[in-house]
This record gives sequence, C-alpha cells and structure tokens, in this order.
Amino acid sequence: MGKSIIYSSVGPVLIALNPFQNLPLYSREWMHAYSDAGVNPIACKKLGPHAYRTAEEAYQGLKRQKVQSIVICGESGAGKTVTNRKMLEYLCEVARKEQPISMSMKTRFRDPIVPPGEAAPAAHAPLPRLRAAHRDGAGATSR
Repeated sequence: MGKSIIYSSVGPVLIALNPFQNLPLYSREWMHAYSDAGVNPIACKKLGPHAYRTAEEAYQGLKRQKVQSIVICGESGAGKTVTNRKMLEYLCEVARKEQPISMSMKTRFRDPIVPPGEAAPAAHAPLPRLRAAHRDGAGATSR
C-alpha cells in the first residue's frame, strides 16, 4: 500500500497518478480478478479503483449498449498512453477468454497455407465498438 496506490475514483471517474516507476499492478492475476468481479459492487470495492475496473465496466456496458466510450486525459507525462495500452490489453484478454476459437479454426491456423480464392479466417469474431478518446490536457478548445 502507501506509495503503490496510484488509483482513486469519484463515481465513474478514475483518477490515476503516474508513479514514474514500474509497479506490480498489471499482471494477468489482476486482469482475472477484475474480470471475475465483473460489476459486482462488493467485489469491485474490495479490489479498489483500477484501469482494469474501468475497462471491465466499459466491457460489461458493451453487452448492453454496443457502444461505450472511455476518455483518458491529463497533462504531458501523466501516463495516458500507458493507461490506454493497459486498458486495451485488458479488453483483449477478457474478450479472448470469452471467445474460444473453434477446433476447425485451430486446425486452419496451424497450416499457414490458404488455398487461392479462399479468405484466411479471422483470429477473433468482431467485437462491439469501444471508443477510446486519447486527449492531452493541452488540447485545443473551441470557443
């Protein structure tokens, strides 16, 4: 705890501080913990605020509304790019976990040769859209 707590939240707003060091907050164990918690308020409260929690809430929202947005903003060097990358890694992991590849697709992926005129199979089924707005704190403001 202490210095390794970089997340806080106010309602649906996640507040993150860039610790300027690597912290053990982004392992697969953390991904699975937030994925397993889903939107259960008691489980989420025990885990606390995290980029994975925000991504999980958006992922669950995709199942209801099909379009979700996450706005990431902050000053230069605040960690926007890292946060965006970690959220996308989380979403890919969770979607992969829920979308197993069929046996016929596994067989085709082992054979890199695709007959002429036949399209290569997609690695994953299309997912609903998730908009990630990456904005810096010094963005242009229209008046």
